Amino acid sequence: MVKVTIVGWYGTETLGDRAILAGLFRLMVKAWGTDIEIALGSLIPMFTNRTVYEDIDFYKQLANAPRLTIKTFDSLKPGELRKSIKHSDVLMIGGGPLMDIEPMYMLEYAMLYASRLKRKTVVAGCGWGPLKIPEYIRSAKNIVDNADIAIFRDEKSLHSYLTCGGKNSKAISTIDPAFIAAYSFHNRNTKLPSQDLIAVNFRDVTLDQYDGDATKYEKIFTDTVQKLLNTFPDRVLLVPMHSFSIGGDDRYLLNHIKRLVDSERVIVANDPMSLECLMKTYYTAKACVGMRFHSVVLQTALNGNNYILDYTDPEHGKTISMLHTLGIEGAYTDRYYNLIRGNGCVKIDATQMPIPFDWHRIKRYEEEYVTQFKQYSVRTNDEFYIQ
Repeated sequence: MVKVTIVGWYGTETLGDRAILAGLFRLMVKAWGTDIEIALGSLIPMFTNRTVYEDIDFYKQLANAPRLTIKTFDSLKPGELRKSIKHSDVLMIGGGPLMDIEPMYMLEYAMLYASRLKRKTVVAGCGWGPLKIPEYIRSAKNIVDNADIAIFRDEKSLHSYLTCGGKNSKAISTIDPAFIAAYSFHNRNTKLPSQDLIAVNFRDVTLDQYDGDATKYEKIFTDTVQKLLNTFPDRVLLVPMHSFSIGGDDRYLLNHIKRLVDSERVIVANDPMSLECLMKTYYTAKACVGMRFHSVVLQTALNGNNYILDYTDPEHGKTISMLHTLGIEGAYTDRYYNLIRGNGCVKIDATQMPIPFDWHRIKRYEEEYVTQFKQYSVRTNDEFYIQ
C-alpha cells in the first residue's frame, strides 16, 4: 500500500479544485496502482467531507479504480499535519497556485517537515502566482526547491519560478491536472446528447487580490448575457463554480446578474453541483462562457464552442498561460476578452464552430505525469512501495 498526504487549498474547494483532485487520483492510480490510502488535508474539513462524499463514485470512475480510500484531516493544525505526513510515504502539494495568501506557510511547513523525515515530496500541477510579496515568494521558492518532483501546470509558471531564482533543476511543466480528469470523462462519455442551453460562469473579482472594478465588470456581465439571449434562442444557465461563502460564493453575483437582465430564459443553478454534473453540463451545452480558471479549462476541453472572460494578467496570468501551453492562443483570438486590458468586447457568434481539442496532447501530458510519479516506486512480486 502507498500512503499519500495531499495538501493544498482544499477546505474552500471550488469545482475546479475538485477536478484537480479527480486528475491527481487518476494519475496516482496509473502510477502506483489501486492500493492507495489518501489523507486529504483541508482548511475546513467539514466542507471537504461533503464534497468528497458527493464526488467519490465519480472519482473512482475517472481513476478506473474499484475503490479509493480518502480520509480528511485539519491541515491548519500542526499536530494533525505532522501525524499525517509521518504515517505517509509521499507528501503531495496538489494543484492550484502558489500565491500571496497566508496558508502558503502551511504548505512550506509541510514540505520542510516531510523532507526532514525523508518522505518523498511532490509538487503536482501548481501554478506560480500572483506572487508580489517577498515573504510569499520566498515561501513558494522554498516549497518547490525542496520537492523531489516538481511539475508546474504551464510553461510560464516554470519560467517565472526559474526567473526569480528557483533552484530545483528537475522542475518541469505539463498541464493542469483538471485536464487529466476531463480526458478520462471524455473517453467515457462520447455519446451524451446535446442540450439547448448556454452554460455561463462569472465570478466576483472584487473579493480578492485581483481587485476588479465591480461597476465596470457588472456591465460586461449583463451585456454578455444579453448578447447570448439575442444570438441564441436557448436558455442561459448561470453556473457557479463555487458554492461556499469562504472564497466567494458565485451565486451572489449570478443571481444579481439574473435580476439585472430580467429574462425568464436566464436561470441560476442555485443547487450545489457535483463535479460529474458540472462536466456533463459543459460537455452537452450548445455554447459556454467561462471566467473562473477551471470553468475555462473544462469548457475548452469538453465543449470547444466557448468564450473566455479573463480576469488575470493578460501577459502572464494563468488563463493566457494555459492557452499558450496548449498552443491555442491564436484559435481563441476572437473568443477571448481580458477584463484588465479592457479593450474590445466579447464577440458572440452563433455561426462559429467548436474549436477542436487535441486529446493526444493531453494523453502525452498524462504519460509525463505518470513517468514522474513512478520515479521512486518499486514493485517486488505483489508488493509495491515508495523508496
